[in-house]
Amino acid sequence: MTAPNLPSELLLLDTSVASEKFRGTFDEVRYGHIFANRTAVLPLPAVAELLQLPLRRGWGQDRATELRLFIKGFTILVPSETTAELWANIRARCARVGIAAGENDTWIAATAMESGCELVSYDRDHVRMGNAMPRLRVIWLEHTVSRR
Repeated sequence: MTAPNLPSELLLLDTSVASEKFRGTFDEVRYGHIFANRTAVLPLPAVAELLQLPLRRGWGQDRATELRLFIKGFTILVPSETTAELWANIRARCARVGIAAGENDTWIAATAMESGCELVSYDRDHVRMGNAMPRLRVIWLEHTVSRR
């Protein structure tokens, strides 16, 4: 595990960041430096959210296959019993201090905490979770393109 104030070699991407990278709309000029000499990984809940995109949006087979190939380019971090304990702690702590913590966002945050990764996210809920849980290190990005 990395020390809480030191950058990890691994960056855990939330669903929206991974989605923008897949679509080619991620602002590499503004944020590409964050990925220099680091490896991006995906938490399993983000993979599930990505895999629902073709189903919900009616993508054709080619686009769905592109997405699966994109996902295969990442190491996928799978939740464990420790992740579940962290999930419970995050949800309970956030509830006590009045912070909204969606279930999948919490799984993503718990996976980042367990693995010692910094979490790269557009989601302000992750920032709020990080304020409640100091071990959760969030690199918050501001959206620079319109979301589809």
